Amino acid sequence: VIDCGNGAAGTVMPSLLERMGWKGVTLLYPEVDGTYPNHIADPTVEKYMADLKNVLLETGAELGLGFDGDGDRMAPMTGEG
Repeated sequence: VIDCGNGAAGTVMPSLLERMGWKGVTLLYPEVDGTYPNHIADPTVEKYMADLKNVLLETGAELGLGFDGDGDRMAPMTGEG
């Protein structure tokens, strides 16, 4: 599961997933919106990773990645959240 956080990662991740042939990857908030309507795009703050954590727990996915607004930082999360 990849949380693009409505930031710049949303411009790259859909194409990257397709090009790499990665099946079964769920993208959260790939729509770029600088008002960050879903949560602030800062994966270093636990409360902003709540949606990612919930999807990991609901789906049984093994890994989550949360990106910051400009896509130069990310934080990983295990499937157990």
